[in-house]
Amino acid sequence: MTNHIITKTTTQNQTLVGRFAARLAAGRYRMVVRSLQMEAPDEFARIIARADPALDAGLASEVERLLRTGGAPFVRFDQTLMPKMIDRFGVTTEQLETLSHNELKVMQKSCNSCAETARCWNALRSGHNAEQCREFCPNSAAFEELLSSHSY
Repeated sequence: MTNHIITKTTTQNQTLVGRFAARLAAGRYRMVVRSLQMEAPDEFARIIARADPALDAGLASEVERLLRTGGAPFVRFDQTLMPKMIDRFGVTTEQLETLSHNELKVMQKSCNSCAETARCWNALRSGHNAEQCREFCPNSAAFEELLSSHSY
């Protein structure tokens, strides 16, 4: 019976220590990401733009959390995520050049005000195809229109 109590207490302590360690690590990642945002905003934007699947899991989790909660208000998603999404849909530079200035501005505004930036970033990092991205991308209809009306 004493052995059962020792095992149970040890398991509880390991769980408690594990949770504490996880919170400590998450706090460190939060500090790193906040520092990047404040002290190196261009590098922070580059991290988002790369959407690198090999990014450290803890760092990726914190970036995703910020995107999900609107904590990256100064990141221009039309310059970071939209170019990758354009590539994902297969839209060419020539097709983009057929857009009027106003049409392009509407797409950029739509991207910059999108509520799905965390989902977008994760989809791009995970290699989702255009069909999967179509579910949430506010510019998917515009990309499809470009593809269908300006096929080469």
